Amino acid sequence: MINLGEKEHLSQPCVELINVTCAYSSKIVLDGLNLQIARGQFVGLVGPSGAGKTTLLKALLGLVKPVSGMLLVKGVPVGSRPARSVAYVPQVEAVDWNFPVTVEQTVLMGSRASRTPWYTRAERDSACRIMERLSIAEYAHRPIRALSGGQQQRVFLARALAAQPDLLILDEPTAGIDMRVQHDILHLLTELNHAGLTILMSTHDLNAAAAHIPWLVCLNQKIIAQGTPETIFTPKTLNATYHGDMIVARQDGVIFVQERPHAHPWQRSVDVPAHRPSV
Repeated sequence: MINLGEKEHLSQPCVELINVTCAYSSKIVLDGLNLQIARGQFVGLVGPSGAGKTTLLKALLGLVKPVSGMLLVKGVPVGSRPARSVAYVPQVEAVDWNFPVTVEQTVLMGSRASRTPWYTRAERDSACRIMERLSIAEYAHRPIRALSGGQQQRVFLARALAAQPDLLILDEPTAGIDMRVQHDILHLLTELNHAGLTILMSTHDLNAAAAHIPWLVCLNQKIIAQGTPETIFTPKTLNATYHGDMIVARQDGVIFVQERPHAHPWQRSVDVPAHRPSV
C-alpha cells in the first residue's frame, strides 16, 4: 500500500477495519483491508466500478458479512450496536420513487425516538428544523417522486440526520445531479462535518472529491493509498488505482484529473490525402 500523508489520530477511531475480506461466492471483492477513520473526519472512497466501494459501505451497515476480519464502529463490532448510530444515504437511482410518501413523512422515518405509528411534537419540530436547514421545508407535504434529483437527495440526507447518527455513510450522493446542486450538497456535508459529524462517502467524481473532501482513500479491492488530495492525486497512485493512464494537472491550487483520451479511428485518417479522380 502507498501510505502518503498519514495522520496521527489521538482518539479512538470512529471506524476501524482489521484485515477485512469480503467475497461474493468465490470472488473476492475486498482483500485484507486495514483502515481507520477518526471521529469527526470527512473521508471519501474513490476507485473504479467494481473496486468494492459499495461493498465496504454495506459491510459497515451490517448488510454484507465479511469472510474474515473485523469491523468496528466506535470500538464496537458492527451488528452488536444500535443500528441508528450509523445513518445511510443511498444513491438516488437505488430508490423506488413510486412509494406514496411525502417529504415530511420520509424525514420522520429517520427519527430514533418514536416507538408508535404516531410522531411526537418534538419529533415533528426536529424534522422541521432539519428540513429548513437543508432548504426543503417548502416541499414538506409534496410527494418525494415529484422532486428533482437534488431535492430527493436532500430529503434522504434529512432522514439520515433525523436519526442523530455518530457516522453518516453516503453512496454516490452527487451521482446524477447537476454541477450546481452537487456543489451545494458537498458544501452542506462540509458544514455538517465541521459541526462534528463523521462522514464516509463513495464517489466517482475525482475532481469534486479533490475540491471538497479533505481525506481520500483509493480503493481497488485493496487500499492503494490514502491521504489528502494533494498527496494521493498523482499519476502513479491513480494509475495504480484505475489501471489506466491518468492525467493530473494543478493550477492556482486546484487539482484536475482526467483519463488520457484514446485515439479514435477517424483521427488516423485525418492526414491521409483526399482521393482526386484522374482527368
